[in-house]
Amino acid sequence: MFAAIKLLVRLFLKNSNLKPEETYSSEVGIDLTFFNHSVDFGLTYYDANTTNQIMTLPVSGSSGYNSLVINAGKISNSGLEITLAVRPLNSIEDFDWEISANWAKNNSKVDRLYSDNQGNSIQSVVLNDRDSKAYVVAEVGEPFGTFVVDAYARNEKGERLVDENGKYIREKGVKKGSYLPDFIGGIQNTIKYKNLSLSANLAYQKGGLIFSYTNRVFNRTGLSAKTVGLNDKGNPMRDPVSEGGGLRAEGVDAQGNPNTVYQDAKSYFRNLYDIYEEYLYDASFIKLRDITLTYSLPSRWLKNTFLQSANISLYGRNLVTLHKNAPNIDPELSYGIGNIQAIEDSTTPSTRFVGMNINFKF
Repeated sequence: MFAAIKLLVRLFLKNSNLKPEETYSSEVGIDLTFFNHSVDFGLTYYDANTTNQIMTLPVSGSSGYNSLVINAGKISNSGLEITLAVRPLNSIEDFDWEISANWAKNNSKVDRLYSDNQGNSIQSVVLNDRDSKAYVVAEVGEPFGTFVVDAYARNEKGERLVDENGKYIREKGVKKGSYLPDFIGGIQNTIKYKNLSLSANLAYQKGGLIFSYTNRVFNRTGLSAKTVGLNDKGNPMRDPVSEGGGLRAEGVDAQGNPNTVYQDAKSYFRNLYDIYEEYLYDASFIKLRDITLTYSLPSRWLKNTFLQSANISLYGRNLVTLHKNAPNIDPELSYGIGNIQAIEDSTTPSTRFVGMNINFKF
């Protein structure tokens, strides 16, 4: 009986004014070819605005609900995409070499969120609720997906502040930038000689932020490489402070005097456990995405068979990360427990694939 009543209440209290999202976009571009297709160049600029965005707002639990779904907001996106392909040796018989690259940059901004006829408005919406000390928001006037974290307290010079015990002081709710990258791109290199082909693909990202719970736990439990080694005295940091060990937080007190207090390693990393800024990383990376070596059987070998073509390929996927700034994790795998974008939590390591592919065309 209670379940039936609850269902009726849900039906009557649903938002009957909910509208579908609408996106208006414009795009202009140019494609140029030079030297008999030895050089191809493309450039595209776009501008898009999304309105009536569907968002979920938290409401008081006394209402019997956890959230309310509404139409809210206008988010503008504009960006530039550039492609370039070069074939430097296309005049050589039986040989072809092509290098192509792409680069893309997107600018996103939250123009407005929600207002009603009574003059009530919302200026900021939390996009995830994984933790009240590190979360992502959409805030009017800011880039979409801005991180808000508990951070190092700093003085007017930007120096980190410590208390009388030499421990970092925490400042709550500090905005630190968006998880959206500054730009992304890739480089594809393909070399063909007669029936043999070799291709390789590099992918890269510059900027954007990612928060890592994995690194936070690693440091707290003493499992990361950062928790071992020598301190600034040249002694093992895990040794007792009385024997020259321990760690000194790099900061100043309220009067601007440099910190001279050493803590034992366990206390130091426990203090860092609550400074969520410590685990907010630049998500830039450069990856060798894949390599493929392909051999196409000569057509004369297939002349008296039912096959039109046959290819044999050796390939590798996700082979190596050439550069990254986020330790111990793959910054591209930004989904963890709870599937929250840009917040990594106990994700499994990225998988490297190596295999063979045989393709027949009848």
